[in-house]
Amino acid sequence: MASQITERDRQLLEMLAEHRVLIAEQLARHLGVSDGAAGARLRRLARLRLLEHARIFQGQPASVAITTRGLGLVGSPLPAPTRKLGAYRHDVGVGWVWLAARGGAFGQLRTLHTERSMRSADLRDDGERQRFGVATGGLDARGRRARHYPDLLVERADGARLAIELELSAKGRGRLERIMRGYAGEGSITAVLYLVADARLESWVTAAARR
Repeated sequence: MASQITERDRQLLEMLAEHRVLIAEQLARHLGVSDGAAGARLRRLARLRLLEHARIFQGQPASVAITTRGLGLVGSPLPAPTRKLGAYRHDVGVGWVWLAARGGAFGQLRTLHTERSMRSADLRDDGERQRFGVATGGLDARGRRARHYPDLLVERADGARLAIELELSAKGRGRLERIMRGYAGEGSITAVLYLVADARLESWVTAAARR
């Protein structure tokens, strides 16, 4: 099968590996090709069972997710993504923010981490490096130290580390404040940027940060 895969195919699969779900337009933007060319590539890779390409919501673009076979082909250690229907809008939104970060919207980029890649890295961690997750106090459902992961972590060329949160709906006050306290106590994070959907969410996040 490797002989059927081009460098562009590999770039597409590597992008998909970092996300739960994306749409064809985002992949086309990443590859610098037309939507039609990206669609044809996706259909071919779907026939090879390297990705799943399906319309989930009426009136919304078809979602694209990598398969275990696709992950193996690009040598990714990440598990196969699980589609979360309630998070579809958020996941697609994060894809657009990822593309903006890659384009330098948040400064000259050195490394860009997604929530999915950070969680996986921490699970595989041997204890010799600093974890990506921000400690929020207490234990999680598995009895481990509870941690929060930003949607994206931008490591800039100047050494700054920017956590980016895409907030499209209000979290509970207690949960949001635990996240804020976690960031406040995490010296490795230079700044946290919340991207919000409307003025109501802006005031909610701002009030939590002030408290």
